[in-house]
Amino acid sequence: MNLSSSIDRMTIRQVLALARQEFARAVFSKRATPIYVLVAFPLLVALMRALFLPDSLRENPGFSIQDLAQTFHLFILRFILFFSAAALFINLIRGEILDRSLHYRLLAPMRREAVIVGKYLGGVCAAAAIFLPTTVLTAVLFFLPHGSSAVWANLAAGSGLANMLSYLVAIVLACCGYGSLFLLAGLLFRNPMIPVGLLLGWEALVPLLPGVLKMFSVAHHLVSFSPVPLELGTFALVADPAPRWVSALAVLALSVVALGAAAYRARSLEIMYSVD
Repeated sequence: MNLSSSIDRMTIRQVLALARQEFARAVFSKRATPIYVLVAFPLLVALMRALFLPDSLRENPGFSIQDLAQTFHLFILRFILFFSAAALFINLIRGEILDRSLHYRLLAPMRREAVIVGKYLGGVCAAAAIFLPTTVLTAVLFFLPHGSSAVWANLAAGSGLANMLSYLVAIVLACCGYGSLFLLAGLLFRNPMIPVGLLLGWEALVPLLPGVLKMFSVAHHLVSFSPVPLELGTFALVADPAPRWVSALAVLALSVVALGAAAYRARSLEIMYSVD
């Protein structure tokens, strides 16, 4: 019993140590450059909007509430964070294969399942560390044309604070959901464009599908965290959003399943650099 407890504690320490390493690599290495380039787009859009918003709209903060929700869900989540997660999580495995360094991880006295979990946790923390401040700053820029009182009222007080927390929860869930799928894809596909294209096509198609099929979409569950109704297009089939706790559990369950599949695949993973 003591031996088992000691092994479990050692595994936890190994996972946390690897997560810290992956976090540093994801945030501070050259591989993070494409992610920071993508993150700059919503900030640039928000800045340009703040500078050139017509005077007739500056007196209406309600317009910015709707505009922020649309931008967040249809641009930041479905495009910027989606491709950033693809670049980050696929490279957790494929990047080390291309660098010919993955065998060092697999030869270390560490269970392969622990390697996968450590890499995943590091990736989720890195993605959240990048996108949580980006989301807050984007929201500040959206409400800035209406004055500092509007910024405070819509981001840090009452219902505005609740709305901001909803956006931040959606960011964390998106990092967990897309991260697990792309980590698994990095283990299954040599060409990362295949899983990225397939998942992007599915997420784009989901608004047109019946409610039953929508349940298999990360983006659909994240809509539940929008503080206002979203306009998903003329041909979108309207479906009542699930309660937030249901959507959160659905995304987390998907993440656990995908992470479990990645851990199972890692057990039989063979490194053959000559064919990669």
